[in-house]
Amino acid sequence: MAVPMGTRDCPLTGRSTLASDRPVLARFLPVNPSPVLQCCALVRDQGRLTLLDAVRKMSLMSAQRLEAATETARSKGRLQVGADADIVVFDPAHFEDRATYQHPDLPSVGTRYVFVAGTLIVDGGRILEGVAPGRPILAHRHTP
Repeated sequence: MAVPMGTRDCPLTGRSTLASDRPVLARFLPVNPSPVLQCCALVRDQGRLTLLDAVRKMSLMSAQRLEAATETARSKGRLQVGADADIVVFDPAHFEDRATYQHPDLPSVGTRYVFVAGTLIVDGGRILEGVAPGRPILAHRHTP
């Protein structure tokens, strides 16, 4: 899932950022500019964003930005009948992104459960080995 930040929420760029912006932002920041880390700071530390707004920005708004490129995004970022069951259950008081540029594979802290396509892939904070139910989101191909 791409992780967007609202235009008023990213003090560095002054625009929306996605997880894919990390390599560009790395040239300007000595620390990890993770959108998840930015959200934690804005919600917990600064109180500038509610938890509900942070979750909306990291789920529904990401899907909405992709809807123009692919209809698959219409079943993402929502908890509703017929939508893909991609769900993260986390402890907001302890949630923290530990990944850095030097160690991008470090898992987040505070993530209790993750379901992808309705299949459990993180159980009690531990990644389950050999479980990979995800499917790629592909853009529509335009034919002449």
